Amino acid sequence: MQDRPFLERSLRSGGLGYRLVPTRLSWPGALAAGDLLSLSQTWVNRNVGRLYVQHPLKLYLTDPRGVEKFSVVDTSFDERGWVRGETYSLISVFHLPKNLPTGIYDVRIALVDEKAKPRIALGIEGQDAEGRYKVGEIQILSYNGPAGCGQDYCP
Repeated sequence: MQDRPFLERSLRSGGLGYRLVPTRLSWPGALAAGDLLSLSQTWVNRNVGRLYVQHPLKLYLTDPRGVEKFSVVDTSFDERGWVRGETYSLISVFHLPKNLPTGIYDVRIALVDEKAKPRIALGIEGQDAEGRYKVGEIQILSYNGPAGCGQDYCP
């Protein structure tokens, strides 16, 4: 490529193309297996272009070495209309499996393609070799059973 420096400058913040950045992510510090994990998010597009193909958000819970223990895609996550100068607040809700072992997990995210593989580079630190971004941790507690269960009764 003859004009590589120009292309590299245009892809930086404020340049051409898109540059999607989660500016705020929050979730509970601890949840029981089987519960709903609510991920509150604020996103911006720091460049002037738009992403014209949907790349849903994928949430990963991994061990400290990055080995995936649970993952799920939020197919309702759609960034195609995001433009520079706007802020986008979203909530993604994920159902944790009842059999998820207790422990501390890394929380990682990625914007994925149709095969659920990380595809879009985000404007944040923490990218691993697989294209996922570590954004924090969560403690998973023991499964408590459905709400309303007692010792003698459980629907």
